Amino acid sequence: MDENQLQISITPVGNPTQDAVIQQLVNIPYTTTKPTFVPRQVGCYRTIYFDGSYYWLYIYANDAWQTQKIGVKGNWGGTGSDGALSVSSGTTTIDLGSNQVVIKNYSSISITGTGSLAFINPHANGTIIIFRCTGAVTITSSTSPVINLASLGSSAGSGTSLIFSPRQGNSWGTTLGQLTSLGGIGVGNTSSIGEFNTPPLYCGAQGGAGKNTGGPTGAGCLYIEAVGNINVSSTFWAKGNNGQSVASGSTGSYSAGGGGSCTDGGAGISSGSNAYADTGGSGGGVFVFLTLGTVTNTATFTVTGGLGTSYSGAGGNGYYYVGQVSFL
Repeated sequence: MDENQLQISITPVGNPTQDAVIQQLVNIPYTTTKPTFVPRQVGCYRTIYFDGSYYWLYIYANDAWQTQKIGVKGNWGGTGSDGALSVSSGTTTIDLGSNQVVIKNYSSISITGTGSLAFINPHANGTIIIFRCTGAVTITSSTSPVINLASLGSSAGSGTSLIFSPRQGNSWGTTLGQLTSLGGIGVGNTSSIGEFNTPPLYCGAQGGAGKNTGGPTGAGCLYIEAVGNINVSSTFWAKGNNGQSVASGSTGSYSAGGGGSCTDGGAGISSGSNAYADTGGSGGGVFVFLTLGTVTNTATFTVTGGLGTSYSGAGGNGYYYVGQVSFL
């Protein structure tokens, strides 16, 4: 298995309005009528109430109802209001409008033949792209890469995130001011983040800056959730950008560290008698595809961090995950 493929157990997400499903999930009763009665049961009585927008845990104890919101209304797959995304040839480009999070609601997603998808105008902190789909997702185009998230991440330090942000690598330093240039801290391969234990979403962080030279931009993040089946066989890239040599440092300068992503960026080292203050590589990006249907996945995902130079640190690797979510 690819070392950059996140291994995770997905917790059910959605709108399970059937009593049998709720009881199987949490083993307590479920109702759509707000509890106001006094239970006949002696001791603590529990039920889950769905008010049409939120789930609530109701507990009757000490002669009173205690409540706690436990989840938002499930609308897995979105509304389909943006219609079908269909590309069979050429490149369809989506303008991100400098937003940190962009959400599209598709009725189906089909990128086949020789089609490809591109993005422009990300936010300076990177853009998390979310595709919600009420139907099936089919991405089988022979174009390589079919989707490229390079340079859609952070160009201003940390990578934007819905939960945690990986950090930028330290900029170059001298033996007098900075004895080392540490790599940026990554988020880490964890399956215990988020309200529903779904994988974390974030962008790759910018590589550390060299002397008078900004660090390279990290890679972006694409999340797809579908009601229908997912079939992917194409090549996907979310590579960090490589560090660059900057021959303008002072003798003994420490070149910059790499930007973080899922893993930490590498540290910069001293150029010794050479006068270099190189930029670090930027962090790789993230692909997460989830479905309530079946998964057919023979795709190739490349989410590596950008390379460092002889003196600067490499960017941290991103991660990818393609899987099924089930209520049962």
